[in-house]
Amino acid sequence: MRILLIGPGSIGVLFGGKLALAGNRILIYARPHFSTILKEHPLKLTDIINKEHVVPNFEKAPPIPELIKLSPQEFPKICLITTKSYDLESVCREYQPVLNKIPIIGLIQNGIGNEEIIENNYPNSIIFRIITSHGAMRENISHIIHTGIGNTSICQIKPPYENISAENKQIIKEFTDNLQYAGFELKLNKNPLEAIWRKALTNIGINAIGALTQLTNGELLKSESLLNLIRKTINEAILIANKLQIPLDPSFDYVQNTLEVLKNTATNKNSMLQDVLRKKKTEIEFLNEKIVNYGKKMHIPTPINKTLSQLIHGLENSYIL
Repeated sequence: MRILLIGPGSIGVLFGGKLALAGNRILIYARPHFSTILKEHPLKLTDIINKEHVVPNFEKAPPIPELIKLSPQEFPKICLITTKSYDLESVCREYQPVLNKIPIIGLIQNGIGNEEIIENNYPNSIIFRIITSHGAMRENISHIIHTGIGNTSICQIKPPYENISAENKQIIKEFTDNLQYAGFELKLNKNPLEAIWRKALTNIGINAIGALTQLTNGELLKSESLLNLIRKTINEAILIANKLQIPLDPSFDYVQNTLEVLKNTATNKNSMLQDVLRKKKTEIEFLNEKIVNYGKKMHIPTPINKTLSQLIHGLENSYIL
């Protein structure tokens, strides 16, 4: 199966690399430096049992004018967008000729509200999100390490499944089969909003605190004071979710789920910490700051998430300005 991957970060490279190892052809649009390195050094992937693989069929996509002229047999069936959330609008503009031709768009990103950006730009596309708690880190630009296993859900956002053509249903089935063959245990989530918020609440609890302390997920677990802060951060966000009437599962313990993620990805440096270490912009606006903004609209104070957001912006300013 041919799959287009736009903006491969750590998780994007993990998914693309494992899909390529499973026999799929992955075409990527990435920053020029990454594309150049791949020509000289094939992608390496160290799996969860510390076995190193050289990844085949993971290559730079042709320029957009050439890609859109490919025959239906050669043209990608699915596009996975794995950029940072704040780049999504620019991706929609830059890759419009390609995204107009690909019927199915999947997002593997942190944050809340991402799918609305795609829907506003591509109202006729089939849109889904992949929600995962797998962990990945870059050893270097062409070497990805699978640092932790977790759950992976596919959440179809639109249109309703029964309204999808038989041809596109078959593409989705082939893609999900390939994901499972690549080693991702999947479940189809019938409540996409809950799944999106479940992952977001985990990121809201972990990412900013990990980035500010520069601790791995496992190291966060060792500090009772930080765990208490994580609990309070998540509970504050849950209050906002409930006020927004997000269909959270009342029987599910979102705090305990976050602690399980910390345990299962103990060696991982969360994505926001990786951004800070590379002196890059973070996704705070789509996580804790999103909670703050929702709270402002409803006149509900969110002091913990507000403080974390301000601290992350201060940290960004120390190296971006």
